[in-house]
Amino acid sequence: MTQVITGQPALLFLVQDGVVLAVPGSDADLGRFQKEGGVLAADSFSLAQHGLDTAGLRPELRVVGMDVVARSPPASSTRTWSPR
Repeated sequence: MTQVITGQPALLFLVQDGVVLAVPGSDADLGRFQKEGGVLAADSFSLAQHGLDTAGLRPELRVVGMDVVARSPPASSTRTWSPR
């Protein structure tokens, strides 16, 4: 979130179990992330696997397929995190 607060672009892509955070009110920090200009995206396949209808997701959430992520060149400051 520091990048967003300092005015640098940031994209958070939700996949697998992380897509549950695409539901409004699920995480206050993600709401702040979006309000500060961060871009939040979620994998369409993961949303479908969790039975999440795109109509009930966070405002401004981008629903994209993994093919879009695969075609996107990584930014110079790309960081990846995955839970253990």
